[in-house]
Amino acid sequence: MKLIKNVIPMSVVALMLAACNQSTSAENEPTLLRLGHIQSESNAWHKGSLRFAELVNEKTEGSVKVEVYPSSTLGADRDLVEGMQIGSVDFALVAGVMSNFYEPYSILELPYLFEDLDHLEEFVYGEDGKRLQEETLEETGVRGLEFWLRGPRELTTNKLVESPEDLRGTKIRVRILKLQLRDGKRWEQVPPR
Repeated sequence: MKLIKNVIPMSVVALMLAACNQSTSAENEPTLLRLGHIQSESNAWHKGSLRFAELVNEKTEGSVKVEVYPSSTLGADRDLVEGMQIGSVDFALVAGVMSNFYEPYSILELPYLFEDLDHLEEFVYGEDGKRLQEETLEETGVRGLEFWLRGPRELTTNKLVESPEDLRGTKIRVRILKLQLRDGKRWEQVPPR
C-alpha cells in the first residue's frame, strides 16, 4: 500500500464560536453552552473539548457550563456551523467546511500552498489569519476562536500512485468542499453521497 503525503493540503481544524444567544438564566443556575464535534470520544478533539469545558467552568467559577456533544450528536460539520448561525449550537470544532460558508477560507485547503507547519502557523497566526477570521465573522456570523492544526491529509491506495494521473478513474472519497470536489472531478474521483 503506497502512501502519498500532501495530496490534500495541510488542513486546519478551527474551534468556532457563534454569537452566543444566551438567555438570562435563573439565579444560581449556570449558563449552559453546547459544543459539538464529529469525532468519537476517544479522539483528541473530544479530549480537548472536555478540557475546554473544564477550563470554562473553572474560570467562571461554575457560572458557565459547556456541554460537549461528540460523534455528530448535534450534526455533521455543516450542521454545526448552521447551528451556530441560528443559535442552536454555541461552539463547534469543524474542519474545512467553513469554506462552504465563506469561500476565501478555502485558502487553508489549497494543496501545496504551505511549505510546512511553520509556514502554515505563520499564516494563521499572523495578520492574514486574523483578517480571514474577521472577514469570516462579518460574512457568516461565526467567530473563530482558535486554529487546531493537524498534519497533511494522506491518501492510501491498493495500487502504486506516483502522480495525480495515476488516480484517474479511481474512486476516492473526498470531503464535500468546493475546492476538493473540483480537484476530485479533475482526477475523475467519486465524491461521497
